[in-house]
Amino acid sequence: MQSALPADEQTQKLQLRILIADDHEMVLETFAIYLTSGSDMNVTMAKTLDEALQLIAQKGPFDVVLLDLNMPGMNGIAGLKLALKANVGKPVAILTGNPSPRMLDEIMAIGAAGIILKTTPARSLGNAIRFMHAGEYYMPIELIRDRTQVNNMSSKGKLS
Repeated sequence: MQSALPADEQTQKLQLRILIADDHEMVLETFAIYLTSGSDMNVTMAKTLDEALQLIAQKGPFDVVLLDLNMPGMNGIAGLKLALKANVGKPVAILTGNPSPRMLDEIMAIGAAGIILKTTPARSLGNAIRFMHAGEYYMPIELIRDRTQVNNMSSKGKLS
């Protein structure tokens, strides 16, 4: 059975709609170039939280939203809460350089779909996005190891 949609429209229907919001143009462009090099992702970019929220309002919820934790307008976790509400039940994840264990706990507690480090290899980025789109939580193994070490140290009384 063939689809009634033209080939271009079929491809668009199969593509994940990704919104990346980061105030660093190099990060935006690098991620967008890599993610659109495959055929399954369509990337929209924003430089501020306000711009990201406007795009969500105009274009409807995105399949996955990636937000820079420290870009203009985020105000830390407050911006994540706004984006989660705006993207109505679809995954919103945080992009960051080096989050503190406390920040990781807050991000997870609020309901983010995951955390992507800006040092994530480009070859892993698409898989992380697909994983979150499938309803799973994504966190790089190095963050899990760091959290485990901090938890072990605190349970042994080595942290104050």
